[in-house]
Amino acid sequence: MIINFLNFFNLERDPFQEAVDPDFFYLTEFHEQTILKLNTGLAQRRPIMMLWGRSGMGKTMLSRLFLSQLDQLHFLPLLILPSPQLGQSALLDLFCHQLDGPTGRQASRQEKLFWLRERITREAENGRQTVCLVDEAHFLRSECLHLIRSLSNWESSWGKLLTIIFIGEPPFLRRLRHPAHAAVRGRISLTLELPPLSEEETEQLIKFRLLVARGRPDIFTPDCYPVIHRASQGIPRLITKIAGNALLEGYCRQAARITPEITNNAIAESG
Repeated sequence: MIINFLNFFNLERDPFQEAVDPDFFYLTEFHEQTILKLNTGLAQRRPIMMLWGRSGMGKTMLSRLFLSQLDQLHFLPLLILPSPQLGQSALLDLFCHQLDGPTGRQASRQEKLFWLRERITREAENGRQTVCLVDEAHFLRSECLHLIRSLSNWESSWGKLLTIIFIGEPPFLRRLRHPAHAAVRGRISLTLELPPLSEEETEQLIKFRLLVARGRPDIFTPDCYPVIHRASQGIPRLITKIAGNALLEGYCRQAARITPEITNNAIAESG
């Protein structure tokens, strides 16, 4: 069935699939500026930076793209994915595990911290800066935030040994305003928000994904884009959901082009 769907629109791939695929990530000018600022922050060895935005804004995709572009001759990238149940000991184990260090009962907390600092220091001596991306940072418990604050204090003659980048949603910012987290908040030197896409960017995102899928960029009629933008509020995840449902509706109707009528029906079915 999926083959028939793709063939109907002369597509090689599903342009609006829900799976995370870097090929389909549309880089706006703001995204490019964000990556430039993060790279500059790394060069300045800033201890903690933060990228935040509403759910569906593409934070995870952009951060993974940023991480994948780092030159591993000069950077040691780490990725931490916390859960709401994650405690301080488990978080420390995640850091050590990614560097093949002691975890669990192999060593005490102090031994793990000593090992971790020694490993990161050796990397710095060899010309590699350790960069840790903490995705879904809003899941971090207070005790974990305090551990990260402690790690961000580590430094040598080269500057800070570890740069941490938080990726989070608005509730995380509200938590950081609490007086109990003033020390963590004070170490965040750069806070970047991903804004919604403009109407023009919404149109370009849809056309970009169609082109990546080897399809025609004019499958949607021009008057569809304002409709999709209003309904999605410029949130990329909602844009792709609506566009995907519009293609499905067009296929079921055997309509070669997507019209506002088809789009509005897709919006109603997108929840």
